[in-house]
Amino acid sequence: MSVSYYLVCMHCKSGILLGKATPVEYSGADCFGFSQMQGADSCRDLQQFLVAHRLHELRVLPGSVERFASDIGVPHSFPGNDDDGLKERQALAEMTREPPNPDFDLEQLDPVVVEQLRLF
Repeated sequence: MSVSYYLVCMHCKSGILLGKATPVEYSGADCFGFSQMQGADSCRDLQQFLVAHRLHELRVLPGSVERFASDIGVPHSFPGNDDDGLKERQALAEMTREPPNPDFDLEQLDPVVVEQLRLF
């Protein structure tokens, strides 16, 4: 049985469908990737999701982690979840209307992350 994976924002409880593990060619080698990450729309969804959730804790999780959720599941929302993802895509578009501000983003870093970065 194959399980889909999601990129989940642990802060916002939202995510994006990555799809099931599927064979792909990468840099001339046979390996595995995610089935939903092969189309232009999926790449645009991923791009907007990453901009909207920068500085948040993101995790790649199998859909089967839903059994640990106490509410409606993991993630609570993702593009494609309603009306072909229209509401989620509109929300992502609204969240990404302004360009990221690296100075502001740097100021917002959690002190725990700053300490982790000191170990790099």
